[in-house]
Amino acid sequence: MSLFVLVALPNQATALRLNANINSSAPLPLSSVAKVVTSVNGASIDTTLASYPLTGETSAGKFVAASSQYLSTPASTDWQFGSSPFTIDFWINWNSIQSGSSNIIAQDGGTNVWELFQRSAAGGSGLRFQSYASSTLVADYYTGAYTWTTGSWYHVAVVWDGTTFHIFINGVSQSLTTGVAFTSNNFAASLYVGGDPVAGTYMNGWMDEVRISKGARWTSNFTPPTSEYSADTYTVLLLHMNGSQGSTTFTDSSANIPPPTPNFTISGSPGSQSVYAGSTATFSLLLAGVNGYGTPATTIALTVSSGCPSGVSCTIMPNSIGSGSLPTSATLTVPTLITTPGGSTTVTVSASDGTITNTASVTLTVIAPTSYSFNVRVGATQVVVTVTGTASASVTIAGPGNSPILIESGATAYDKLVFVTGSSTPIIVHRVTFSITAPTSAQAWTALVSTTATTPTVAVEVS
Repeated sequence: MSLFVLVALPNQATALRLNANINSSAPLPLSSVAKVVTSVNGASIDTTLASYPLTGETSAGKFVAASSQYLSTPASTDWQFGSSPFTIDFWINWNSIQSGSSNIIAQDGGTNVWELFQRSAAGGSGLRFQSYASSTLVADYYTGAYTWTTGSWYHVAVVWDGTTFHIFINGVSQSLTTGVAFTSNNFAASLYVGGDPVAGTYMNGWMDEVRISKGARWTSNFTPPTSEYSADTYTVLLLHMNGSQGSTTFTDSSANIPPPTPNFTISGSPGSQSVYAGSTATFSLLLAGVNGYGTPATTIALTVSSGCPSGVSCTIMPNSIGSGSLPTSATLTVPTLITTPGGSTTVTVSASDGTITNTASVTLTVIAPTSYSFNVRVGATQVVVTVTGTASASVTIAGPGNSPILIESGATAYDKLVFVTGSSTPIIVHRVTFSITAPTSAQAWTALVSTTATTPTVAVEVS
């Protein structure tokens, strides 16, 4: 069964304050369209009252118990709250208090029902909320006697905050007797306002600003509203009771805000990374579904759309992800060459399921290699570059007419570790041998060295 919270929002500014405090744990999906509301047995709009509860208000819904008048709207998952917080609130003006009891609002499927009704009590008439699951009472809360004045407006709010049940009259929390503690009860049945044709009891009077919300809008005393509500993402039913005298057309205004659209998100981690030219950077791509994304199941394809350094291939593993596996992650690998220019670039990944496309961008900063000039004598056929430091290195060389063509093809490289007594950090000796075409005249060449070592020693041997 589900509990309601009757909440009054004093004005639009107060409504925002209340919504900020709303208990939205275990949020449930909201309907995308307004409910169809049907007037039964002549329930109508009344514009002849001397006063209305809200500033500028000129109408209310009128319900005549003797004619069994009420409003009906079809079964909806919006009336199913599980054990999550909810609020039901409205204004009510009694024309007369019925003997026994009279239903005000209910979802009634016979053996499954929740209902708020006026109940006879010693010295007056209070309010009672009950819920049944397969004819078993699963929630029962009621106020003591309350003295109503016919012809006067009262704001009523019923709230289940996930832990405690509340009934407020004119913003004041009422002392409650608990018959049976609340237990969730979801079922499919029509919702009734102004009476309950299944139970056969009806209120006699007027109602205005009837609202049902998925969330606890108030859990302590508050000031009732002075203006109409505006629908928000917690609102699943909102009846302003506006219209012309005698009209039997009632409009649900809860769909003013469209429900959230299913989607997925993608982001890169870390957002930025620095590597030395010739090294490889890896990023995690984090994907998650939002607003119920993934039904029906689909496949998200991942591609690098821009920013991959020239001359290399960026890869994503895996590059295809089923929506049913969200949230999940993939790995973006971005290699660089020693000749990749220094500076920052933005690498953008595109994720698309064929209908929705989202992107994620990361920043790659390449630290340019250090350039060393050396001479190559006539007839030289080999160059050996040795880098000594605390980290491995990438090396290439280029000569006149060759740049930026690399002559690294066929080169051999090895790392040699040298341990110094008293230190656990080894010195790394990195040597690369290049075979070159013998020049016919002396030439100035360049060695490019990329290493994370802070103070490397570079030696160039020409033979």
